[in-house]
Formats: sequence, structure tokens, C-alpha cells
Amino acid sequence: MKKIFTKVISTALAVGMIGSMAVTSAFAATTKTDDGIKNEYLEIIRRSYSGKFTIDTILDAKTGKTAYLLYHITSNLRYSVDGVEENFYCNSNDGVFSGDSVKDVDDTSDDIKIERTLSFMPNKVNGKKDVVEVKYSVINTSKKNHKVGGRIMLDTMLDSNDYAPFRIAGIGAVTTRMQFSGDKIPTMYQAFDSLEKPNVVSTGYFATGADRPDYVQFNNYWTSVSHYEPVCDTSLDIGDSVVNSIWKPVELKPGQSKDYIAYYGLGELDVTKGDLTLGATRSASSFEINEEGNGYNPISLTAYLKNTSKNNLTNAEVTVQLPNGVTLGDEENSTVKYDKLASSGEKQNTWTLNALPSGAERTVKVKISAKADGVTNVKPIEYTFTIPAIDGAPIWNDETPTDVATPDEKPIATPDEKPTQSSNNNNSVANVTTSNNKEATGKDAGKIATGDSTSLIALFASVLGAAGIAVVAYRKRFEK
Repeated sequence: MKKIFTKVISTALAVGMIGSMAVTSAFAATTKTDDGIKNEYLEIIRRSYSGKFTIDTILDAKTGKTAYLLYHITSNLRYSVDGVEENFYCNSNDGVFSGDSVKDVDDTSDDIKIERTLSFMPNKVNGKKDVVEVKYSVINTSKKNHKVGGRIMLDTMLDSNDYAPFRIAGIGAVTTRMQFSGDKIPTMYQAFDSLEKPNVVSTGYFATGADRPDYVQFNNYWTSVSHYEPVCDTSLDIGDSVVNSIWKPVELKPGQSKDYIAYYGLGELDVTKGDLTLGATRSASSFEINEEGNGYNPISLTAYLKNTSKNNLTNAEVTVQLPNGVTLGDEENSTVKYDKLASSGEKQNTWTLNALPSGAERTVKVKISAKADGVTNVKPIEYTFTIPAIDGAPIWNDETPTDVATPDEKPIATPDEKPTQSSNNNNSVANVTTSNNKEATGKDAGKIATGDSTSLIALFASVLGAAGIAVVAYRKRFEK
């Protein structure tokens, strides 16, 4: 059995770019187009005489081949002023272009002015400018107070799949509608069609700190499109999927403003192939110093485990090894065990990595490994993280990863869990090359390795296939 390590950067929602970067941004010149801007990774397209926009990924710069990241063209801001709802509206021909950004203005209201800025940003994982910051600044230009709220809707569409399913860090695979508020808002989420051979991957992060939404939804397009605060019936399938970031109304005094921010772009997924397939993704490659300056914001690390053999596996487990000075979140275990993993079955686990203050900048390694009865030599996935220096903090000298003690407890998996349904998607959006077990940087990133593996078994057949593609043609007629 041949084990293959791969790194994929594919159509993806990506990290909110806040704070300093520890990695150097790869060069990607931004150019103006008839409808927006583009670089070597992404293209932003705005619709004339409306406030809607979309984002494509550049598959081949020479041929001009692209793939959808958002449905063409429906994503927008819906906002509420004193209980009256409107959509952001502008003439994109009047946009202001500057560097990596394009700015449009909705000043149709006598009292409220809205500026939208779409900008290419460095990705926190690899430093490339393959992320779009979607920012709406709402400004009270009147002489009286107004209560203003907003909702950014990203109408996700991965290549030809308008029913893109989600995987939420700390939650798992999600195909029904979900809503989270406050501290329950997930750190990150992904969507991809197959763990063994991802054709299309999406990874997203919500704004944090003062700009964090009050609540977010993984919801349906038709439920969301005409409402500032859409109903989210968690008993229903997502179907035509969108991601909503929602800010409740707050009072803006004359001259005051409020920012609504979301991020969308490309991301990474690392995969070790075999009878037991191990996948992993992370929210950042460098810890950021927190607002207080005495510690770091946590990093999310997610592992996917899938049985790609024809037989049920027993005693499957995935383990994370940490260096000194890096700890897991409360009640998180370094080893997660599953009594039984059915053929084609998949599990997901998310760890929260916390770094203790360090008086000197550190480069540390974290390793993820997996095993099961009868399955050996699953190649581990290793990540390097940078921990910046904090004045007055202790110096850490031992950088060797160590096993974290795991409390004695029962396996958390359900023995009788049904296998994931299968489907196929041959619309590849990844370049192909061979790869060894090293982190891809610069031009090495964004490629998927070739090699022997089991047949493609896509995930979430209930939301993929004919229904997801058929709705595209219907919605195109509707949008006209």
C-alpha cells in the first residue's frame, strides 16, 4: 500500500487578515479589469448599476481559465436603518481603484453613506495575496441618531457546485442549516467534495474582535436573499448554500461609523493518502499577540480521518504532538479515539492551540499522526508555527515536540455510525505535481500530488450532484 502526502490549495474561503504577518507575502501584481481587479490568484467582479459582486479563482493565467468562488453575481450587503431594509447599491463604473483595492460608494440615502472596499490581502497560512477582504463602512452623515444593522451574504459556489456543503471546526460535517452567536461563532469552516482527492475546497473565517458579527448562519440562499435577519430553520437541509455574517442594529450618532467585514479567498488542505486517509488544515502559521500584549490569540487546527478501505476499521485514532510552551484548549485531548470507523466513514476533530508567552521569537513544530488496527505507516502531517516575542516573558529552549498526556476515558466515536455517502466530481481546480512531505511555500503551494490511491469517494452525496448543478441554470435566468 503506497502512502502519498499532498498539499492542496483550491477554491476556498480564507482567513481574516488582522495583525502582523510572520510570513512574507508572495508577489502578485494587481491589475484593473473592466469590472474590477485581479491578481495571479483571484479576480473580483462587480456588477454595474448594482451593489453585487463575485470572486473567481484563476486556474490558468495563460488561458484565462477560472472557476467560481461565489455565484455570479448575488453576494451583497443588506442593511437596516431604523427598521427599514435596503440593499447596498452603487454604479461600479464609478469605483475608485487604488493598489490592491477597489472602493464603491452607496450615497443614495440623505442620512447614511456606505463605502464598500474589496481588497486583496495576504493569507495567514502562506502569505500569498489570495484572500479578499469584504468591508462595508456605514457612516451616519446626518444630524440625528440612526439605528443601523447589516448582513453580509456570501453566496458560496464551488466551481459548478451551488449546493456547497460545510465542515465547521469543532462541529464536524454540516448539511443542515446552523446558526451561531457570540462566543459560539466557529473559528473556521471548510467545504470540499472529497478528502482523498479534493477538487474544490473552501475555508472561511469570520471577523474577530470589535468587528466580530453578533451571529452567523450557514443558511439557504432563497431564505437569506431578501432579509437582513433571515430565519434559520435548523431542521432543514442547507441546499443552495450561503454564509451570513449579521450585525444587530446599533445606534450611530452623527458622524459615527460601523464596519462590517468578511473574508473570502483560497486556503490549504494537507492530505496523507492510504487505507486510512489523514487530512489537516490550520487557521494560521503564526501566533498573533493579543490586544492586551501579554499573550497570543489561539490557532485552530483541524484533522480529518477517513476510512478509504473496503473494510470497517477498529481502534482508529488521531493524535497531535506539541512542543513545550504550546497547549490545547480546556478539556481537549491530544489523542481522539474511535472504536469503529466504517468503510467510507469519516471523522473530524478540531484542537485549539494556545502558546505560552515567550521572551524570544520561536519556531515550533506540531505533528498530527493517525493509526488503526491493521493499518500501519500512516504518514504524519507536520506544521511549523512562529511564536513572536513578548518583552519580559520567559525564554523557551526545548523545541522538541512532546506527547501530551491524554486522560483515561471512553472513545468518543459512535460504533454504529453510517458511512459517508459517495458521489463524483471531475471538475478539477488544482494543479498537479509530485510532492514530498514538506510544507509548500511560494510557488510550491497550491498543488496536489499524484500517486496510487483508492477511487474518488466524494462526501455529502445528499447535497451534491444533479440538484446542485441544475439550480445554476434556473438562478441565472432568475437573476436576469
